[in-house]
Amino acid sequence: SKSHSFWPFSQYVANLKQEHASSLRKALTMKPLNCTQHPDQRINLWCAVCEVVVCVECVLLQHRDHAVIQVDAGVFVQQTNEIRTLLESLSERQETLRTAIQSVAAVTDDLDRAADTVAQAADTAIDTAIQALEARRRALKTSISAIHFEKRRTLDAQNTYLSGCLARFSTGVDFGQRLLEQEDMPRVLQLKKMVDLSLSETNRCVDVNMWLPHQDAVIEFHDIGVQPVVDAALGVGLVSGEKLRERAYVPKWDASRRGNDIVLINNDARCYRVDKRGWGGVLGAQVMSAGKYHFTVQLENVAQNTLIGVAYTDVNLNEGAQRRNVVLRENGEFWVFGEKMGSFVHAQFESGDTIRIEVDMDEKEVIFRKNGAKLCGASNLMFNTRPFVALGNADALVSLL
Repeated sequence: SKSHSFWPFSQYVANLKQEHASSLRKALTMKPLNCTQHPDQRINLWCAVCEVVVCVECVLLQHRDHAVIQVDAGVFVQQTNEIRTLLESLSERQETLRTAIQSVAAVTDDLDRAADTVAQAADTAIDTAIQALEARRRALKTSISAIHFEKRRTLDAQNTYLSGCLARFSTGVDFGQRLLEQEDMPRVLQLKKMVDLSLSETNRCVDVNMWLPHQDAVIEFHDIGVQPVVDAALGVGLVSGEKLRERAYVPKWDASRRGNDIVLINNDARCYRVDKRGWGGVLGAQVMSAGKYHFTVQLENVAQNTLIGVAYTDVNLNEGAQRRNVVLRENGEFWVFGEKMGSFVHAQFESGDTIRIEVDMDEKEVIFRKNGAKLCGASNLMFNTRPFVALGNADALVSLL
């Protein structure tokens, strides 16, 4: 509150030590020999019940039924031994407190360092993203400038040509109008043929193809990929006061993000197709943005063109392997963002197989496992990710566990 004073803990401890030492010095130097209640009486008796030194009158008045003995060496040794025992206990507790204080101080230092380190890491991550966006901004503006310059150069040249033609027309028309204003008929008739030839020649010199602009005013910006970047920006980084644990997972397919002929059953945990033509895909309901996840895909019935893996939220659900997904095919082919990375015989699917897929969004990587053994993996997961299955056949049946 406003009326209270606040001290650092270290100052509080120092003050306690100073006050204790001062009280102890006073106790040792005062040496009270007479009773405080009866000043004319010396205190030379020990009350074992109250554990105090008293005088004769105190015994008669306040300690009448107590066990009282004369203060001697035996009493002194006994009581000082008890003090020593208590001091040993306090010394042990004192060391425990010192150790506790050191532990708290060490954690405090580690916490301060961790906060600085994490803040720097966050700055680095965001600065890297900003630098990439700024580089893209510069590239887009360079493209805009190049298109603008090329179109403007063509239009400026056309404008110069047409302006020259207009000047010739204006000169000829002006001369003809002045000629008509002349009253000397022989002179007008003499110059008429020359003016007629000049105007006709000027008209023929104009290229009819130059009447319309040779360029349009179109410079358009298409915000391709902007929304995924915005979505990803909202999921960049995660600050937590505890160690990240593996996230809880929702074993369902998303009924709102599936191909037209994808059918979901068993509480949206199982999917299949009704059309053999083309591709049909479906995304999992779980959005993986930060932390670690794992899910298991059970291949209840395997058919040709069965793909399982992960995909970005804007993946095309009517295509197979593409630039927005990382998938493993039933024949062992591994596709990473539309590029075939290899074919693994041990990764081929059979009906009844279960494939465990582990996703670490902090490390931006995904790993495929079969029977506990690692099959393959990929990195550079740039945006929020979901489980993904694409079926190119009506015979496949896939469940999300």
